[in-house]
Amino acid sequence: MDVLCADFNREFEEVRLRVKGNRVYFWLSLASAVDTPEKQESCRLADVRFERNGHDWQTEVLWQSSVWDEKKHIYRFQNNRLEHWIIVKGKGNISALTYLSGTVGNRERGSVPGFGAVYLACPNFLDKTFVHPSDYAANSVGNVTELWGSALNSGPLMFAFGEFGQEGWISAALHVRPGEYGFQTMAWNKKRPNAMKEQDHILSPQAISLDYPGCVRVDGVWTSPKLVFCAAKNPETCLREYCDDLRRAELVPVSSAQTHAWWREPIFCTWHEQCALAQMAGGGGPDGKDPREDGPLSFQQCTQANISRWLETLETQGIKPGTIIIDAMWQKDLAGNHVDVEKFPDLRGFIEDRHRKGQHVLLWMSAWQTEGLPAEWCVLREGKPVMADPTHPAYRNFVQEMLKRMLGDGPGSYGADGLKIDGTSVMPEGPGLKSLGDLYGFELLRAYFRLVYDSAKTAKHDALISIYGANPYFNDCCDMVRVGDLYTVRGDPLYALSWRAMVFNAALPGKPIDTDGCFWFDIVEGIEEVLERQVATGVPCLYQAENLVQRRAFLPNRIRKFTPQDYGAIRKAWEKYRQRLQPSHSSGQVHGGL
Repeated sequence: MDVLCADFNREFEEVRLRVKGNRVYFWLSLASAVDTPEKQESCRLADVRFERNGHDWQTEVLWQSSVWDEKKHIYRFQNNRLEHWIIVKGKGNISALTYLSGTVGNRERGSVPGFGAVYLACPNFLDKTFVHPSDYAANSVGNVTELWGSALNSGPLMFAFGEFGQEGWISAALHVRPGEYGFQTMAWNKKRPNAMKEQDHILSPQAISLDYPGCVRVDGVWTSPKLVFCAAKNPETCLREYCDDLRRAELVPVSSAQTHAWWREPIFCTWHEQCALAQMAGGGGPDGKDPREDGPLSFQQCTQANISRWLETLETQGIKPGTIIIDAMWQKDLAGNHVDVEKFPDLRGFIEDRHRKGQHVLLWMSAWQTEGLPAEWCVLREGKPVMADPTHPAYRNFVQEMLKRMLGDGPGSYGADGLKIDGTSVMPEGPGLKSLGDLYGFELLRAYFRLVYDSAKTAKHDALISIYGANPYFNDCCDMVRVGDLYTVRGDPLYALSWRAMVFNAALPGKPIDTDGCFWFDIVEGIEEVLERQVATGVPCLYQAENLVQRRAFLPNRIRKFTPQDYGAIRKAWEKYRQRLQPSHSSGQVHGGL
């Protein structure tokens, strides 16, 4: 067992953490900052109250604040863990909270790392599992412009600190009460303006901060989320123990929704086949044009005729997906999701034909879209709509009717079986947002997920709702989790797939994992290894039926036809996967992970 040791150091005004038995340590500054839009807080130390009970102790640090009438920091060490939280009293709007760093007098205080690596609990599109202690990193609900590519729409809210290849790591994780996830980003080393004045500010303050885009209003007493430090053998153990902690403390919801066997059937999604046809239509190839993956040429290929042909090709090869995802753009409008009848002259008939063949159909939908919506149904910034507002009663009614049409069986409905929810990570970030229900950050995203999830289940009880978020707070808002586009700096997606699946298994255990479109990101000859990893990881998913695009920046484009060997490898992998499902299928229900 890895043991966290903690001491209170009066002389240096620090709480000093270390892992027993090695040299990993973290010296935590007692300073913090609770800023408002109008003022960057500065403080002066007023008093320290320390109590010890054997190995356990508690410290209360009182501050004179330039912003708040009263301010107190609590540090409680017991059972080999340190809990830290902040209490302020007064009146104002909190725009940002910075733990472990703040302005004391006129100088910025920071913390001191005794480690060489910071582990990121939220995967990104570079497979950048670790950063240097001086680097900036963030885990966000939306689009952090300083970074490229949060692969999942937020992950577990923690960082872990240690040395490469060595056991004994310290985790710093948020414990947030339900309803208080109003922040948008948990960041490492986001520098406040005062920190930029330090001569050697490149070292960074080693702080953890939360940004509140809607500003938390305080009129009386406000208590921050707890920042909890623990020790564990390695970063992955830190992650799993943190997620287990949240569930034991009942800080995240437990899903009691019924599961259905068909949710784990192999998947065919149309997207990369659409992209392949777009590449060729645009003159793509080793020396040809390279249209954007999400450009109009790819959208044009999402047609009833194309998808029918792709499924017939697969069936001819002995490959029968249990679930079909009709990707972008089967619809003529993104906010209302009305079928484009020029592309799908009989969407209901197509879906009913798939049902007769024992298959299910999911429809792709893009979150937050405002096209055609009244401005008052939207989240606003400076009076202008930036995304749909799931707290607005009229928009909520609109979504309920929309999903009744998409998933229901009544006249004029499409009769689909579920949704692939995409685009949630384009949620705008930063200050100035205004929602009718005054929800922001993770709370606003959860409200969107709950609206879609509840409306879908009302329309069809066994509807399958798939998302690509890995925050345990979303556990009761989805049925399936998707690893997302497997962009990677590597030449194959195997690490990206495994890392993201590991995070999902820790954060949302038991959810089927859609392994997404792997081949696009694999420039290795042969597809057998990727197929094996899909089967070992979750639900195998095929994004191609005829054409294979293998694409990476700084390399020539490669487009080729599937070979008999490719089809044979897919058949073999899917047969192996389905054999593993047989015991579960006999009961008609599926529980637990693969």
